[in-house]
This record gives sequence, structure tokens and C-alpha cells, in this order.
Amino acid sequence: MPKRQLDLRKIFAPSDTIAFVVIVMGLFIALFIDEMAVRLIGVCIAILGGVALFMMISPRLLDLNVNKRNVSQQTNLGQTTKQDNKGVRTVFDPEEFRKEFGAETEGDSSSTLSFIDEHQQPLFEDTEYKPPIPIVVPSSEKGSKPTVKPEDAISTEYLGDEMSGVRIVRKKPSEKKAETPLLRDTRPLRTARPEPEPEPERPSVEDERSEMRRRIEERKAAMQAAPPARSVARPKMTEAEQQLSEDVTIRRREDNTKSTTESRIQNPIEEIQNTESHEAPHEVSHEVSHEVSHEVSHEVPLPEAVQEEDANKESHKRRQLNFTINDFIDEETVATDEPRKEFDHLLNRVLQVIRSMTSARTAAFFWVNHERNQLVVEARITDATDAFTEERKLSIGDDVVSQIATYRRPEILTAISPAAELDLLPYYSRRAGTVSFIGVPVIFGGAVIGVLCADSQEVDAYDSITVGFFGHFTKLISGLVQSYTGKFDLLQSARTLQAVNAFRNEIRGSSISMPIVLNALIDSAIQAMDISTIGVCTFNSLAAQWEVGAARSVEQAYDHLVGRQVSLEESEVGQCILSGRTIHSTPSYTAVRAIAGEPHMDGGQFIAVPLKSASHSYGALYVENPAASLSQQDIGILETLGEYAGTVIEQLRYNEMLRASALLHFGSGILNRNGFMLRLKEECTRSTDFDSPFTLCLLRIDRSDVVERALGGSESKERILLHVLQIVQQQIRDYDVVGHIDDDTLAIGLVARDAQRTQLWMERLRSEVASSIITVDDKRFTVTVSVGIAQLDPSDGHERLLDNTYAVLARSVKQGNKVTVYA
Repeated sequence: MPKRQLDLRKIFAPSDTIAFVVIVMGLFIALFIDEMAVRLIGVCIAILGGVALFMMISPRLLDLNVNKRNVSQQTNLGQTTKQDNKGVRTVFDPEEFRKEFGAETEGDSSSTLSFIDEHQQPLFEDTEYKPPIPIVVPSSEKGSKPTVKPEDAISTEYLGDEMSGVRIVRKKPSEKKAETPLLRDTRPLRTARPEPEPEPERPSVEDERSEMRRRIEERKAAMQAAPPARSVARPKMTEAEQQLSEDVTIRRREDNTKSTTESRIQNPIEEIQNTESHEAPHEVSHEVSHEVSHEVSHEVPLPEAVQEEDANKESHKRRQLNFTINDFIDEETVATDEPRKEFDHLLNRVLQVIRSMTSARTAAFFWVNHERNQLVVEARITDATDAFTEERKLSIGDDVVSQIATYRRPEILTAISPAAELDLLPYYSRRAGTVSFIGVPVIFGGAVIGVLCADSQEVDAYDSITVGFFGHFTKLISGLVQSYTGKFDLLQSARTLQAVNAFRNEIRGSSISMPIVLNALIDSAIQAMDISTIGVCTFNSLAAQWEVGAARSVEQAYDHLVGRQVSLEESEVGQCILSGRTIHSTPSYTAVRAIAGEPHMDGGQFIAVPLKSASHSYGALYVENPAASLSQQDIGILETLGEYAGTVIEQLRYNEMLRASALLHFGSGILNRNGFMLRLKEECTRSTDFDSPFTLCLLRIDRSDVVERALGGSESKERILLHVLQIVQQQIRDYDVVGHIDDDTLAIGLVARDAQRTQLWMERLRSEVASSIITVDDKRFTVTVSVGIAQLDPSDGHERLLDNTYAVLARSVKQGNKVTVYA
């Protein structure tokens, strides 16, 4: 282990003066007094003083961790030592360290290796399982019921010195106790002892058997005089039985005093039966056998005083420790769902263990940011708080921590020169008297992600063994990083999914429009994070410009932004739409964020996220915060919402394009408004060229409160319109034109038919519709229609014809169930 300098001021105290005086007096008497007896007294006095001094300084030595054992095994990492004017530097081979303590990938099996030393593995392996044999243990209280305890119950024993920190759990043989103590065979078990201890003389087995035969004969004679009772009550003990019980109890106490192995409980009466059956099998009568079996069924109890003494005897000593579960568990850290807090808590515990097991004044962990070429102070525990730097981000340079992160190799510095301390250790802002330093890289996924380091004011405080000790903690930190990143990714995915589900719930419905999508996007973003101002820029096809489609803010100055034009070339939102990339910036006073004339913003945070699909960009979502509060994870949620909203907007645009280009109505299969207007223009031109009449009819279903209450849905109204359309198609010609131009209006173009003939035809059609019965959802009812008729004037176009027809249709609708002709 590393060499340590002992501070005598921390070991000796002024109260130790008495012990020193006693030692000096004893040595003086032993050296300068002539009489031998007095000299011996002086020697004893000196010894007693030394013992007293040792007892007083022992606790202080333990507190200083002077007698620590090695915390790790010797590792061969290819170390190289060189000395310069700054100090003595020990450099280790990075490849050897990576093979020993670094994992190549996150999923590599080496990253999840057990931290148990292979030499200690047998201490944690279970041997072949043996089912426990329940035995009865009498209670210590008088009159209480006995309890059952497994025979192979495990008890712990603390081996070694208290500073080693190794607790060995082993199985100790528990005392076998029965509910009522039985007579035991006092012969010792045959064990493989090289030199068994001599035992005191005791009655032989033959003497015990003779005594049992005599007792059975006495019992037999008593049974012949009076028939044996069939009660199960326990017979009263005779004097011989009491004497035999006392002898057995005395011998058992002697065995317990000598700590000999207890023999298995046997029944001597069974041996007597077996012996007698072998000696005289034909002489044993049925009556004797019945008497022996009756005798076996009753166990001879030990005296109550002996039972109480055995029950009160403890099988082990228990040390009372004043600890609670709160001393080992941080409830706030365990209860939190934030993985970063859990990681910081565990990392600080690692640094505390390093400080307690090594002579470290400062223990720290640094993240390595290779993109920004920085070291980030993540956790530190130090006694030199005043000298430790207040800056959290340190630039990678020529210091020892930077070299460890750059060259991926552990390093040890000893005999650090005071003039070079600040050049070697970047985390100190002034000299702290550091003499020794150790640092090891933390490898994860094949790259250095951090540096674990410690320093001390002792000379040669660290060596290669300490490097191995630190290496095990780097593997532990790598495992914590893997667990932290995995849990953080799960939480981030859960937040993103929650925001997407909120957006989907907002737009769920039969009719989706652009305002609904934009408001749903803003609502889901506000629910997911804290936002001061938020807005959405989209393209308005009617106004043919990019504008702010929706906006919300905690300030009233942003209320006038909706509907204002956005310049794609001058604003940051426009650059986001053109590039299709997220823009994250700190706005300046003169910068145009969305539109000209917006409230000025100097500092803070501005984020613009594109609303894009896989192929096009349909706008941008922008967020403004006076104070930078959104993290990269929050920006990721906004980007996901932007992609999802862009897909929905793209579907709306495609639906609009489809409706604009379609000529047929998707529900009825006839011409829609676009298709009918094209055919109407063609037929009007044909009628004018060939001087033939052309009449236009508009048919609308009359509203009925009874029918609307009975149906109540657009699907039922569609079925009524289809019923009327079926009647119309049965009476028109193949070259006549029929179209669905409104929700409840049909248009009919009659070729080569004037208004008078059309009126007569429409009256018959109106009567037929009114008399037909419609069945919807097991409900039967009738409807009426109102009709407007207008004939084409050669001097008018198709649009004027349509307007005239709508005018007479309005008159028919007011009266209901009527046909009106335009004059």
C-alpha cells in the first residue's frame, strides 16, 4: 500500500502524559535500583503504563485508518515512472487499463461483469441445498409454548479485524432441543480428530442397559399386580428414573462445557429391544413386548430447573447497533423520478467511499466533452473548499486531468512541486499544498466519458494497487451511466408520447381544419413544457402569403400578431421554413424573429421548429422565453410535434387538392359542384349554338323539425338525399345532367326542354317524392321538396342562369313543397 505519514499530534493527546510518566518511572526503577525485587516491580509498572498508553491511542489509530488492508489486488498495467521539475509521474498503459476496466460497447458483456473478486466468490456461492429439519426449541418463559426452528439456521460471525470490512456468513450448528428433553446417548460421535481429548470416567453402555432392564422388570411386576391403564397420562417418575435423568443432565452439561460435538438423539430403549431380540428371540412374550412399547411411548422429562437453565442459555451474543434504515436510504432520492438526481446521489456515494478508503483530501469526477474540448465538474468532495475553483467548465489543456482524458491512461503524480501545482491540477484556483495525485479515465462505449481523480497531502499516497481500486469504481460509474442514459431515454420517450397523444386527442373528430390543427399544436406544446410566447406560421392559400396562423403569449403585446405577414428572407422563422432545420438562438434587439413590428427582445431564448413531412415544409412553430429555460430534450419534443403536425397538414392539403380536382361526389357517385359547373357551361354553349332550349332545375329537401329530431345525424340526411336522387334518376334521360352542388340540393339540367314542360314534369316528381315512404333505422316517414326552375336566355351565360334558378328556389323554400318558375 502507499506510504503514509503519521501526524503524532492526532495520535497522542495531553491526557497521555500520565501513561508516559508511569512508563518512565518504571524504567527508572528497573534500571537504577539495585534490588532485584524492586527492579521486577519497576518492569511491571513500565508494562502497565505501556498497556494503558496502547489502550488510549488504539481508537485514534483506528480513526486515522492506519491499519487498513489492501483495497485491491496488485494489477499489472504496464506502468512507467519518470521524474521532472514538476514531480514524479507514473503513467500506465492505456490499452491494459481498457482491457481490465473498460467496456468496448454498451451492450458488451464486459460492461456488466460482477464486481465480486474471484477469490471471494466461494463466500457467496450456495452449496448443495439440504432441506431444513424442524426441531422444537423450548421457550425461555415458563409455561409458554415451544417454537419450531430450522436445524440448519444460518447465523453470522464477524471474522478478522474490524477495519477489513469483510463479513463472512457461515452456518453454525445450533443446539438441538426437543419439546420435552429426552434421554440421550452420551457416547461421543466418531470424528476424525488427530488427538481426541481424554474424557472423564462415566458409566458404560452396558451399565445403562442393565439399569434400564431393571427398571422394566419393576414396571412389569407393577403391571402384573394391577392391569395397565389405557390412559395416555404420563406416569410418575420413580427414584431410579430421576437419578438416571440427573446423571444424564450432568454429563450433558460437561459436554457443553467442553464444546464437544453433540451426538444424535437416540432412544436407548429401542437398543435394549433390539439387543434382547437378538439374545433371546423366543423368550420375549407378547406381554413384555406390550410393556416395552408402552414404556417407550412415555418420555422421561428432565427436572424443571434444568429445562429453565437450558432455555435461558443463549446460543450466541448479539451486538446492538444504533442504526436505522434512513441511515442507508435517502428517501427523497429513491422516491424521485428524475434519473439525474439518482445518478448524482450515487456518484457522491462513490466519492465518499473513495475518500474513506484512501488518504484523499479531494475526490472529484469530471465529464469529458470532446465536442467543446471541455472538462465539466460533475461531483466533488473536498476539504480544500476555499481553494477549489468555482468554475464548472474547464478547458482541456496541458494539465494532468486533460492528459488522462486525451491519452486514455491512468496517471499518478507524487512529490508535486508547489510551483507547478496549479499547472498540473486545473480544479484548484490557488495553491492547496497537494503532494500526491491519482486519476483514471472512465471508459464507456469505447470512449473516455469522464475522469475519476483524487489528491492528498501525503507523500507517495497512491500506487498501482490504488489504480486497480479506482479501476473497479470506473466500471461501476460506467454501469451507472448506462443505467442513467437508459432510464432517461425512457422518460424522454414517455414525455414525447404524452405530448403526441395530447395533440392527437385535440384533432380527433370528423372534420379537421387548419385552425383546429394549429390550436391543438399550441395546446400540446404548452402542456409539455413552460413557454412564455408561442406561435405558428403557415401559408394562407386565399391570401397567397405566409402569415402567423395562431399565437399565444403571457403578454398582451403579442395579441395582434395573428394574420400578420411573415417575411421568409428577413425573419428567423422564414429561414427555418426555407432550410427545414431547427433554429436555436439568443435574439438581439434589432433581429426580426417572426414579423416586423413585433415586441423587441434582447437576450433570452428563441426556438423555431419546422412543420415538415418527409418531403415538404408547411410552416414553423416558434417559441420565445425571456430566460433560457427549455433544454435540448424539450426541443426534441417540439421537433417531434412539428413533424407530426406537418404530416397532418400535408394530409389536409392533399385532401383539398383531391376535392378541387375531383368531378364526382364521393357519396352519391354523380357530378359534384365542379363537375356540374363544367357540364353546365358546355350545355349552355351547345344550346346557344344550336338554338335549342335548356332548362335548369334546383331541387332542395324541405326542413322538418320532426325529421331532424328523429334522425339527428348527417348520415341519415345523406340517405334521404339518396332516396330522392333515386326517384329523379328513374325519370330523367341519359343525356340530361344531374349534380350534387350543396349538402341538400340537387341540380338537374334538361336538354331540349322548355320551362313549361319542365314545370309539369317537376310537379309529378314533387308529388311522387311526397307520397313515397322512407325507412331509416326502423322509422318510416315522408319528406317534401322545393323546386326552382329557370330557362336559359341566349343572351345570358351559365352563371346568370344559375343565379336566376337560386332566386326562384329561395321563394319555393319559403313556402315549402312548391315548384316555382323564373319568369
